[in-house]
Amino acid sequence: MRVVTSFDPSSTSTIPSGPQAGQMGGTFDLKQTGNVKFKVKNDSNISIHLFFPNGTDSIVVAGEEMLFCSGFPTSIISWIQDVTLNVNGSPLVSKVYVTIYDQTDREQGTYPFHITRLANLGNNVPIDTTVTTLSNEGNAANLLVIDMGDTGNAQLVRLYNDGHALWYVDQSGTPHLAFGIYTSGNPLRLGQAGDNTEIVGNLVVDQTTFLSTTDIFSSLIMENNQRIQWKDSGGTARNILSVNSSNDTIFQYPSGQNVRVQDQSNNDVLTFSNAGLTLKFGAIQFLVGSMTRISGNVSSCGSGTTISHGLGVTPDLISGTPVGAQPFSATVGIGNAGSSTFQATVGAGSQIDWTAIKG
Repeated sequence: MRVVTSFDPSSTSTIPSGPQAGQMGGTFDLKQTGNVKFKVKNDSNISIHLFFPNGTDSIVVAGEEMLFCSGFPTSIISWIQDVTLNVNGSPLVSKVYVTIYDQTDREQGTYPFHITRLANLGNNVPIDTTVTTLSNEGNAANLLVIDMGDTGNAQLVRLYNDGHALWYVDQSGTPHLAFGIYTSGNPLRLGQAGDNTEIVGNLVVDQTTFLSTTDIFSSLIMENNQRIQWKDSGGTARNILSVNSSNDTIFQYPSGQNVRVQDQSNNDVLTFSNAGLTLKFGAIQFLVGSMTRISGNVSSCGSGTTISHGLGVTPDLISGTPVGAQPFSATVGIGNAGSSTFQATVGAGSQIDWTAIKG
């Protein structure tokens, strides 16, 4: 036996004339006429269609060896490409070998014979419905288990056996990171610098959301007329903060409840509700001067009446106005101010309208 020719079925051109004109293919020469016994070994991912000089034809599929015995008037055999397997990347081998046997040569094997090759075929791999788990366990960490990419960008998707992963998308030929899962630092990172991460549904945060230039994002941007809500102790979502179509900032709280402004030690600094505003610490600053406490009332008053002002400190200013039938005139005297009381005298009438202020 002897190899009379070999060729790469992928390196071909259009047949210019004859019955196969216009198709991709070529010819090969057996270099022998008459009774011929020969083997065609197709070690490629392309099935070839053979046309013999006696008018017969046959197909040698990709990865197959075929033995032929026939008498040909000429030694030239034509062939064309038939079907190409969808191989991911370059095939391991792409070669067709033609071997001539003498009539007394003994052929080994049974034909057709299929060549065993390991190739990465880009076709769907069916999984039986009884198979529920694809497992890769017990190996050393950092083993790449799944690796996907297109012709322009390899390894767009990489999944490793220790759980870390990188998932890119091909955006106009450029790989763009969608998300990554890491074995150190923040385990989950969404997008890359400059991205806007869109959450179509609801975002539920069980603990803390950090806004910083070194973490997920540097600012939190809400669309106009979209409210920030919190659930109350009964589980009802309450509107808290929003910006309306007039660009007014709207702060809302449940009717009858307090709004508390606290320091980092959870101490109330300011509270307000439907009942009013209460300053717990500090002072209300004016253009000139300040005021920390104020109290006032209409109290019954005679000569040297002691009145409780309730400031808790000695006031800086106490003013009073007599209350009586109009028109009338009266003198008012105020003194002996302390941390809880002061004394007042009204010269006429029986009541005094007073105000105590701590600056």
